[in-house]
Amino acid sequence: MFNLGKTLRYALGAAALSFAVSAVTTPSPAVADGTKIVFSTDWGYNGRHAYYFTALKKGYYAEEGLDVEILGGRGSGTVIKEVAAGTLDIGFADSGTLAIARANENVPVKLVAVVYADSPHALIVLKDSGIKNAKDLEGKTLSDAAGSSNYKLFPAYARAGGADPAKAEWVFSESTALVGLLLSGKVDAIGQFSVGAPLLAKRAAPKEISVLHYKDAPGFEIYSNGIIVREDTLKEKPEMVKKFVRASMKGLRDAINNPQETAEIMKSYHRQVETDITVGEIGMVGGIAENDMTAKHGLGYIDEKKLQSTIDLAASVFEFKRPLKAAEMYVSGFTGDIK
Repeated sequence: MFNLGKTLRYALGAAALSFAVSAVTTPSPAVADGTKIVFSTDWGYNGRHAYYFTALKKGYYAEEGLDVEILGGRGSGTVIKEVAAGTLDIGFADSGTLAIARANENVPVKLVAVVYADSPHALIVLKDSGIKNAKDLEGKTLSDAAGSSNYKLFPAYARAGGADPAKAEWVFSESTALVGLLLSGKVDAIGQFSVGAPLLAKRAAPKEISVLHYKDAPGFEIYSNGIIVREDTLKEKPEMVKKFVRASMKGLRDAINNPQETAEIMKSYHRQVETDITVGEIGMVGGIAENDMTAKHGLGYIDEKKLQSTIDLAASVFEFKRPLKAAEMYVSGFTGDIK
């Protein structure tokens, strides 16, 4: 259950998500003879991505001899394809989506660090609906964009929570219409990533929202978004990749420790991203980026067993052309510097 509390008490101002994908790019501070890296977020420029801009602004990339350009992505599937094609040097994308792409298309891309160490998949409901868990969704109407991972993974979440997924009705809509459907009472829940809750809370006001986190259901322990790199880049430029990951994790650590500073940095690059919303989104990112494993091994750490669970869950709800083992999908040794 989502609690506005500390995470969202700043998120009171107006905000707008940016879905810019290619028109705006962000060069790093000048680096003499720096190695050029073109990097992409998973989707646009949002508060949840602010730690990359923190690393940029504070010179963490420059200190590593990297000249980083940050693009706004067009979804994990597209980012994976662009990294595979060499259009991007490094990307940020969903682990489950990468598993599907490797199993079905043999994309030469691997995971080198996980940021969303717990699943951000969620359903948003109005607090006064009385919906508190998966069982409460039986007999209710849910909505998301067609083909969304929240919809695809719902059967696994429902069963893990003791509910019959067939007893919930799904209707599909454009992502821009989802909040209106929820607030008007036309649907009882909408699928979202939990990191988007701060903006949704603002848009829903004065009504209050609650978040049903898939990760709270027993056995629903999977990875989501992380840093991905093409295989030949890993072989030819491993030190470059390690430097990028280290600088990015330093930015993430700073963001978690000082979200207000990070929000101001993000706004200096992208004025449309409200500082209050960035503070809230970074709080949500911190909640899923840190766990016992990262406390021990460092931010970005990949546990092979949990990655295999991620693959197995994806295979249970998506068609895989061949079996996939975690060892094929990631490379260790690129994290551990930042705790």
